This record gives sequence, C-alpha cells and structure tokens, in this order.
Amino acid sequence: MYTYYRIQELLKNAREIGGIPAPLVYRKMCREGVVLAGLGVANLPLIDFLPKIGVRTLSVRDRAVPGADTLARLSALSAHTAFGEGHLDLPMRGVIFRTPSIRPDHPALTAARQAGAIVLTEVALLLSLATADIFCITGSDGKTTTAMMSAAMLKAAGRRVYLGGNIGTPLTARVFDMCPTDALVLELSSFQLMDMSPPKGRCAITNITENHLDWHRDMAEYTAAKANILGGGRAVLGVGCPSSLGKGDAIRVTHGDLGAAHAVFSDGGAVYSQESGRCTRLFSADALCIPGRHNLENAMTAAALTMDAAGPEAIEAALTRFAGAPHRTSYVGCFRGSACYDSSIDTTPARTATTLRAFPRPPVVILGGRDKNLSYDALADVLLSRARAVVLCGESAEKIKAALERADFGHTLPQRQAATLDEAVALAFSLAEGGAPILLSPAATSFDQFRNYSERGDAFAALCRMQQ
Repeated sequence: MYTYYRIQELLKNAREIGGIPAPLVYRKMCREGVVLAGLGVANLPLIDFLPKIGVRTLSVRDRAVPGADTLARLSALSAHTAFGEGHLDLPMRGVIFRTPSIRPDHPALTAARQAGAIVLTEVALLLSLATADIFCITGSDGKTTTAMMSAAMLKAAGRRVYLGGNIGTPLTARVFDMCPTDALVLELSSFQLMDMSPPKGRCAITNITENHLDWHRDMAEYTAAKANILGGGRAVLGVGCPSSLGKGDAIRVTHGDLGAAHAVFSDGGAVYSQESGRCTRLFSADALCIPGRHNLENAMTAAALTMDAAGPEAIEAALTRFAGAPHRTSYVGCFRGSACYDSSIDTTPARTATTLRAFPRPPVVILGGRDKNLSYDALADVLLSRARAVVLCGESAEKIKAALERADFGHTLPQRQAATLDEAVALAFSLAEGGAPILLSPAATSFDQFRNYSERGDAFAALCRMQQ
C-alpha cells in the first residue's frame, strides 16, 4: 500500500476530483467502497490501483464476463461482481467510476447520484492527482497525432513524458511516479470530457466536425463536451475550431490570418507564434516528414500547446523525427504495382475527406463499417473529385452508396460492393489498373466486423501482403 502521507500529499495537491473536494471523495471511497461501472480499458487498471490507496470494498459491473485472469484478480480482492444484461440494475453506492462508453446520464448512474453516490471517470482521478505538468488534447480529428507530436516535442526538450488518456495504457497507476518536472500528455475523447471539470494545465482542441452522433444526442451536446476541456489554463484552438469557442486570450492556430492577438500561424513556408505583439519562428514546414496540410495543422497545434515548455529548437527537432501514428495514412507496402495505405483511424466522413485531399494521385478507396449517424453527402463530392474508384463494405455501405448516387448523376465513379474486408481488398486490386494507390479510409467505425480500428487496419495490411 502507498503510504498514508504520500496519499494525503497528493490529495492536498489535488484539492478536488471531478469538482468535488478530494478528501471527501477519498473518504467516501474508503468508507463506502467503489463501483467500476464497466471494465473497459480505462477501468481495468483500477482493480489493482484502488486497493493500494486504501479501498477495501470493490464492486464490478459489466455486460461481458471478463477473462480468467481478471476474474482471478477480482476473486482475490473479494470483489462483488455483476455481469451480463442488467449489470447496472443493482443499487450502486460510494464512488462510481464509469467507463467512457456509458453515458453519464445513464438512468442507473442518475439514480445512484440521487442516492448520494459520486460518479467519476478514471481520467478525472488521474488529472486531479497528477503532480506533472499537464497537456490535454481533444478534437474530432487529429488529436492522437497532435498528442504524440506534443509528447515528442517535450521529450526533445529533455522532459520525462507520460502519454495516455484515450490512447495507450491508462496512467492512474503511474501517478505516484510523477513529479512536477515531468509532462503528462493526454488525448481526451468527448465521452471522457462530457461530465469533466476543466483540466488544470494547458489544453488544445484540434477541430470540431460531426462525429459520434450515434452516442451524443446532437451536435450541440458533442461540441459542449469538447468545450469542457477549456478553462483550466492556457488554451489552444486549432484551425477547424468554431470562432465562438474560447476566450480572447486563447491561442488561435491559423494560416496567415493575424487577426487574433495570440496566434500560431503559417507564412512563407515557416510557422510562427505571435503573442503580445512579439513574433517568434517555431519551425519550418519542410521539417515535417509526414505529408498533408492536416498534419501541418496538427504540428502547429502541438507547437502552440508546448512552445513555452519546449521551445523552437526542440519543436523542430521533434518534427524532423516524427514518423506518424499507426493506422493514419500508414504506408503498408507496394503489391502488384499498387502502393497500399492503411488509414483505418478514419472513422468519420470528414476525416476520410481530409485523407483523400492529401493524396496527389487518386486512389482506390475502401469505405464502410458501422455508421455513426453522420451524413456522407460532403464526402461523396470529395470522392468524385479525388478517388479513382470505391469499394463499399460493411453496415454503412448502402448509406454511402446512396450519397454517391445523389452526387454522381452520370455514374462516372467506378463502384463495387463487398461483404467482407477480404473481398473488398481483392476488388480494390482489380480496380487499381496501372498501379493506382489503394487506400483503406472507411469513414465509419470497425465495430460491425472488428473489435477496433487497429484490428481492422492490421487485417487490411495482412490482406494486401497476400497479394504479392
């Protein structure tokens, strides 16, 4: 167990957890126990962490029965468990950590709050306890790349960096290893931010476009969840952020428009910061070794977020070595004369459109998956001008096909439809005459056929290699 004095030191530093005084939350966890509502990636490490800080009563609820190893850990702790349908129906008390996939206004959580329970997320606990310098990033597109770029810039400046949140391994278990000279870089989703107080430290929103409208009630709720990141410290607003977001002291990322008092802007092949009338060169656009205007904007947002902690030399050095994040227009290889690219992370129409605009030569595009209740009409126009052909696959195939038919009255864009990704890849190669590139950029989630976008991207890469 961590020492009582170390825990009290962190609680004193935290002041509050999720807007509630930290000592009150800690006492409630120890006296009334903790419920893990869902055993997703975020909550799983809490099984080991919570007993170490004095929690003696643990309950776990999830729709799916976990693996044997997790069941053994829960049994060793004498944890109360409820799995399967209705797993949230039993009364819950104490402190509840909801997995981000469960809405904070779920009826079971609302009833628990009314009965006196406190509902939090794992990342809210992390942000409250961490003594490291905090950098938080959210947005509809580009947040993972921006977070990884920010971490690379801080590492180049000599900082010890912890990178996590919505990517990688949850970091709450590492909170006792952190110190004020370290940097904690977190990618945060709208699911995590929806009921969160503004994080202390620096924050950035890369952009806001339609996303996750299968989970959020509407675009207003989605935007409000993203905006919850603002207010805790220095704020950076990327190129694609609405002008209504943020206050006057927010740093705006822009291309040549110096209307904002505080800005990071591109001009003449270089990127500069402007603050209080002072202009500083941050990096050359040529330093970036991954293509696309969107990646330049990601780099500008990361530089704006870290520039007072890293400095221009470290920022440029990091960008010259940054090779990109997996499944984001990642080069798989050249097979049967066609260069193949995995951009499985493209789970929205807007993201697929951005990826297509970065291709100098029109590719054969594999599209489709589980729909997020988004419109494909704008993407259809981009496909008509930027794609050589499309292969539609998955649950959203018919919806994308209908959007293309509305836009393409002459039926000039070659289209095929496949039942599986295996069939889609084979069809894509048959359409790639003359060595046209082949791109997996689905504009939808993977959950109709795969566990996540990584598994889908890996499957695509393996299928491409089989074409040799």
